[in-house]
Amino acid sequence: MKRREYGINLDDGVALSTEDEFRLLYVSCNPELTTTLHGWFADDTHESILLGGQIGSGKTTLLKEVSRSYDSITVSFDTDPLEPTESGYSMLLFGKIIQACLTAEVDVDGCGVALSDFPSVSAESWSVFAEKISTRPSSLQDAECLQDVCAVMAKHNGLILKACGELLDRLCEVTSRQPVIIAEGIDKFRPDTADYFSLKNILVFLAQRKTLFEVNAVHLFTDHVFPVSIRKLFVGSVDDDLLSQVLRKRLGSYAPVYQDAIPLIIRYSGGNARQALRLLSAYYLQRTQRNNDQASAMALACHQVGSDTLSIPYSNFPADIFTVVKRDGYMEGSLFKGRDSVVEGANDAVYHNWLLVQSTPRCDSPTQWPAIINPLIDATITNKSTASRTPEEEAVREWALAHNTSYVGLSASTNEHGEPAWDEFWTEIVSSPRRRSVEYSRVA
Repeated sequence: MKRREYGINLDDGVALSTEDEFRLLYVSCNPELTTTLHGWFADDTHESILLGGQIGSGKTTLLKEVSRSYDSITVSFDTDPLEPTESGYSMLLFGKIIQACLTAEVDVDGCGVALSDFPSVSAESWSVFAEKISTRPSSLQDAECLQDVCAVMAKHNGLILKACGELLDRLCEVTSRQPVIIAEGIDKFRPDTADYFSLKNILVFLAQRKTLFEVNAVHLFTDHVFPVSIRKLFVGSVDDDLLSQVLRKRLGSYAPVYQDAIPLIIRYSGGNARQALRLLSAYYLQRTQRNNDQASAMALACHQVGSDTLSIPYSNFPADIFTVVKRDGYMEGSLFKGRDSVVEGANDAVYHNWLLVQSTPRCDSPTQWPAIINPLIDATITNKSTASRTPEEEAVREWALAHNTSYVGLSASTNEHGEPAWDEFWTEIVSSPRRRSVEYSRVA
């Protein structure tokens, strides 16, 4: 993405990756985690690690900032496989490891897999073969060839992983240090999905190597794939002052023009960096291109971002958990253990960012994870603008009233004026089927 040296740099919260992006826009929001990760990359141990956080918490940017100083094998399991199958994931991993070996001048022949095993690819060298199986196909013919490779690997996945292990051992011998593998995108796989199950054997294999897994917060609680003893790091909410720096850097020299809006954006972000950046982009659009006043622009920005990420029907609300978090300000770690409806609700709430886990528990309450209801949900219920409404905002409110929803995006009850009804909302979700499905004492 092309960045402006002095102007405004807005986006939907994509991770920073290039040298220019880090120079212009990066703010170190997790200095202690940064130091810990640098130590892990530099240390020549065999230890694997889980870097977990909710969607938009900034863990990908943090990981990229640290890892760019070290040699590593990066495998993006969420975006790069030809197909979401075990053989598709194995093919991608095999290709990435071959490329790392060739870069380090490690001999690939005799690893247990030969080029002649894949005649459909017609690769004259390991370099060409690795490039083809690690890159998205550019034509249907290329895709068919790679599907043939996947079919062969599907019959011999165990041998493919054994070959990967052999090549990593050779790479260790040549470089005199453990190869570092970064398993990106694991956070995009919910633990209860078929795609994640297809990835399971790969994850088990990689956990025996020096691998950093980029995972969602729910994997830290519920996953049974990784060893119990695996080291876990959590990326929580961003401090208000640091989040202000992030927003000001994105606004560049125009930051003073929007200084009154920055605290509001931070408040509605809940400490989630991506949500803050999306709100900033939406607010900027409403102010500059729609000519809305500040109150209207903020309401419409919340509506836009909330509609994208927080459109939740009552039947999917984990009502018990919402009620307890609203009352106590934390979630019990035990909510994620087991397979009942409460566990499902807890996972939904965290995975979809309906609830935002702020930090790790304190030492005196090791099972209590500080959490808040996503402020966009509270905004939906409590936001009552006293400013005069623009025609566009009035149209949004009329549409919301006609569809029994709030103008900020959540499926919440509204009164006769189209305003969110807080008491009615909580009465309805607390009496929902999910609420009645379990004793309240199970969560309290």
